[in-house]
Amino acid sequence: MIRTVKKNRKQFYVTVAVCVAAFWAGAASAWSAVEPDIVVLKQGDSSREYVVTGETWRDVQVLRIADGRKSTLPQAGVARVDYSDVPERYSLAITNIGRSRWLAAAADLEQALKNYDSGKNRSWIRQYALYHLAECRRVLAELAADTAALREAADTYAQLLRDVPDTKFKHAAMLAGARCALKIAEMTEDEEARATAAKEAEAAYTALARAAAGDFKGEEYAKAREIWQRRARLGRAALDCILAGGAEEMRKAAGEARGLASGADSSETGMEAMIWACRCELAAGRMDGTDDASALETTRQVIKGIVASVRDENARNRLLVLAYSVIGGHYYELMNKTARDDPARRNYGDEAALAYLRVALLYPSTSGAEAECQDAIYRTALIMRERGEFRLAGKLLLIMKQRYADSALWKNTGSKMLAELPG
Repeated sequence: MIRTVKKNRKQFYVTVAVCVAAFWAGAASAWSAVEPDIVVLKQGDSSREYVVTGETWRDVQVLRIADGRKSTLPQAGVARVDYSDVPERYSLAITNIGRSRWLAAAADLEQALKNYDSGKNRSWIRQYALYHLAECRRVLAELAADTAALREAADTYAQLLRDVPDTKFKHAAMLAGARCALKIAEMTEDEEARATAAKEAEAAYTALARAAAGDFKGEEYAKAREIWQRRARLGRAALDCILAGGAEEMRKAAGEARGLASGADSSETGMEAMIWACRCELAAGRMDGTDDASALETTRQVIKGIVASVRDENARNRLLVLAYSVIGGHYYELMNKTARDDPARRNYGDEAALAYLRVALLYPSTSGAEAECQDAIYRTALIMRERGEFRLAGKLLLIMKQRYADSALWKNTGSKMLAELPG
């Protein structure tokens, strides 16, 4: 009896061992047939041995194809994931985004989301498609200066945060949603509606700061926490600049922005804070008629600092667009306040055109500054038309057509202006 029990127990363990071995062999065999995703690390290395099973703002969850073992990679060290199973409509959308065809890209992404089946498709598709759809809607809304469209973009970011609370794009989506509210406040003329939009923007930046404090705890996350909290503080400073109603308030807002910049040294956020400070100081000078030479010189020094210290190419270009737009906008405002027969008008126009041309010719497709780039091209074309430089105005409008054919400003105004140019 005892011998039989021992024999049965031995057979049981042998059977279990065989089953386990068979399972892992089968799993390895099954996963070996799966095409790997490419995980590209920020240090430049890449790996083709994984299938990515999930992404959050914290980490990338992976399964090694060779043996089916699961592990995680910190999101802070991952530059991007190149997925192997990209839906056709999503792939078309990314191509269209690269070509500045935001309307077509948005339509592709909407279809990709309609086609998404959680039982058949991998989860990355939904969060990526929602985030890029929100980005397309935001860009189109900013190009059109359309507050209703900006609210739709903000709602799309909010939908992503509801549907995928730990999305890889969590903090970027919160920042972009706050930016939509900030732009609405900037564009709204009705005082009551403007105040409402300002409160929404303030609440959104406050929520981002709190999320950063709660998500990035501990010394290992100190840098990420500071970056996102700085961005939230920058948004609040920008809001103060937008809402300032007189020269004194503008200078106060400039001081707050400069204080933020001094704590951020030569970082991207610090440079942008200085740009906002210069914008406020120049606006204050226009309001009370004081000398603008100091603020303009500061802006030019900021430009030199951006070139010297900001290493990421797109971040550098975006900041340069913003800085040159501040200079161009300052002189453009002065030009429009000056009579056509006053020689000073031409001088102001020259300075505005020089600043705007740098944007129009050097940075026309800068991601994150599409509206500023479009305005620079369009305003320079207006200046050239006033001067009788119709050929140059036409060339600029053709650049506008190439880069911003989807925008309302091109469709409603730029295209008609091009058609009406002499010659």
